Amino acid sequence: MIRDVVLGAREGNPTGVESVALLLAAAVSYRHSVARHADDESAAKAEMTRELRFLAEALDAGVG
Repeated sequence: MIRDVVLGAREGNPTGVESVALLLAAAVSYRHSVARHADDESAAKAEMTRELRFLAEALDAGVG
């Protein structure tokens, strides 16, 4: 899904789509690791929830 959304945002130009999708996946993985080890009341958990909600809404909306 990430690749499709990025490709749509690039208006069908596939240049860099794979790299961007992998970078985004790595960033989410890292953020999840940080949030997983944080206290329940920490800013890291709140930020992760907000960031994932943003990504989920973008993926759900698609690209048009």
